[in-house]
Amino acid sequence: MTSEPFHAVILTALPIEYKAVRAHLTDLQEETDPQGTVYEQGKFIANGSIWDVAIAQIGAGIIGAARATAQAINNFQPDVILFVGVAGGIKDVALGDVVAATKIYEYEFGKAEKKFKPRPEVGLSNFNLVQRARAEASSSDWQQRIRPAPLSTPKVHVAPIASGEKVIASIESKLFEFLRSNYEDAIAVEMEGFGFLNATHAHQQVSALVIRGISDLIFNKTEVDKKGYQEIAACHASAFAFQVLAKFIPPLTPPPIREDVDRLLKEYSQDFKKISDSLKKGRLIIFLGSGINSSPDTPEPKNRPPSDITIAKFMATDKHLNQSSLEELVGLPCEICPTELEKRPSGRGNSNEQEPKNVCPVIDRINQSKDKVLHLEYQQNLSFARLSLRCMSQYLINESGERTAASRVLRKLLTDQNYEPNDVQKYFADLALAIEKINRRSNNKFSQLIIMTTNYDFGLEKAFAEKELDIDILYYYVIENKLLHKSYKSITHEKKYEYNEYQGTAISQEYKELLPDSGDEVAKATKPIILKLYGGALCETKNIYSNFVITETEHFDFLNSLKGYAQVFPTNLTDYLTKSDILLIGYSANNTELKNILHCLFDNTNPSRWQQIPDPNDPYRLRGWLIDKSNPGDINNEKYWDHWEIKLIPYSWDIFIEALKKEIRL
Repeated sequence: MTSEPFHAVILTALPIEYKAVRAHLTDLQEETDPQGTVYEQGKFIANGSIWDVAIAQIGAGIIGAARATAQAINNFQPDVILFVGVAGGIKDVALGDVVAATKIYEYEFGKAEKKFKPRPEVGLSNFNLVQRARAEASSSDWQQRIRPAPLSTPKVHVAPIASGEKVIASIESKLFEFLRSNYEDAIAVEMEGFGFLNATHAHQQVSALVIRGISDLIFNKTEVDKKGYQEIAACHASAFAFQVLAKFIPPLTPPPIREDVDRLLKEYSQDFKKISDSLKKGRLIIFLGSGINSSPDTPEPKNRPPSDITIAKFMATDKHLNQSSLEELVGLPCEICPTELEKRPSGRGNSNEQEPKNVCPVIDRINQSKDKVLHLEYQQNLSFARLSLRCMSQYLINESGERTAASRVLRKLLTDQNYEPNDVQKYFADLALAIEKINRRSNNKFSQLIIMTTNYDFGLEKAFAEKELDIDILYYYVIENKLLHKSYKSITHEKKYEYNEYQGTAISQEYKELLPDSGDEVAKATKPIILKLYGGALCETKNIYSNFVITETEHFDFLNSLKGYAQVFPTNLTDYLTKSDILLIGYSANNTELKNILHCLFDNTNPSRWQQIPDPNDPYRLRGWLIDKSNPGDINNEKYWDHWEIKLIPYSWDIFIEALKKEIRL
């Protein structure tokens, strides 16, 4: 038997579904979460595994299911989350059968013309649970969990389901015909599954599955309800759900680890309180670096914004580089070893030798770092990627004589691929949406988010577009060496922004459109503001305006220009820079580019910001936090960052974001 229990959440919509699930648990105790949802927590023991299971009845509907699912994940950090209940059968099923959903269509998305044109949204169950469901469906063992024993033998189908807000009660209805015509592989229909899977999509560390029992076949719903088939279907669905749970083994170390989140919150409780207060007072600037586009646990996530490592590998394929190695491009002597980590000497020589040979000190220190090995390897490769990008892009320009040669290469990767936002970008979009909803009710109580980033992708913009939030973009335009402002307006229900061809408006101190004067001490942002310091790809805009601070020359020009931006930033935005706290995510403490930017931005706009000894009792003193699990040397340690009133928090960004979700409640 496992020494530590696994954790699961099972959500239901109806009382009969809740009752059927509850029957499989022991040692039940009631618990109410901060939002007021009432759960019962019990134990389920099978096949040597112990499961702590929280169950709740959340009511019907997609929107409510999405909200309750997100809350349950944030509150319990489960290994597995299931939605268990009843459904109507569309085809190929019998009363009492069970359907485990491979995917769920939201059938009400579409365009209303003379004839409704569906644009289906799809929620996917996790692969590992779908595979477990297939394995259990091929056996009759799960039926032994049905109490009382069934009168007939139910089957299990692992197939798509349709989901929407309407109750379908007739096979002659237009909606039923619509489903059969447009979603012909869906074998059942229900009301909560899409909202459930849409919420779990942002939490890939949690395995999710929807399981439904067939309670009616649409044409005779009232009649079969009277015969008790809702109870039968709920009983069968819950029996199969617990069979899946009994045989399922969660990944050994799902990121983020629950214990790490709890330990982080306990160890830095006062800092999380300060971060939360700073955000609510409109005094927090969020700085996002390229580290958020990957992590040691999932170094190359599919369909996500590319990390600097991926960008460097892509640029290396350009034909103008002629397969030149970085060593050849840099020449000798080099200031930093221009060799990827895996190509450096391992320090072990031949197996017959007693002593290590040709030891690489970087690898040696990383190997001695125990739990930090993966994170340090990743940070080292990020550093190598940044060096590679500077050198390769400078070489492209030198050889071609074309100033935009590097940008031309990167546009192929960053504008042509339809990647999805990463988890950090989605989290801050969720946070901005929560602020927007509060501000609608309370006359702009909170300032909207202001995010600075050195990333090239437009994952942030896509994340905000999915929440239908209008945004302002401030970006550095390399070609003309100036700062431009673009406004983006969301297209309702289409999860994207209106296309606009113009490059943006040049700004100055007198520029008033970015931050309207609210009469407060510091103006409040009424829309989220994203400052793309290195330029980058622009969404819904001509590709020629997507430009990148990437070469050595461009970095020098950018830093020189940045020192003058204190005189050209809008006055209200300068107030933010001089009076706000800073939260840095996705950077290492050794990142020289970051330190140069901080010096140029903040030392220039407010020279006394970090050059005086702060009063520890001053509630308005400026603070900062750098989230970094790497191992900075003595010149970049806590004392160095203390000079800037920035505190190092030695945890990975994914753990920190999960802790932030639990701590910040608007």
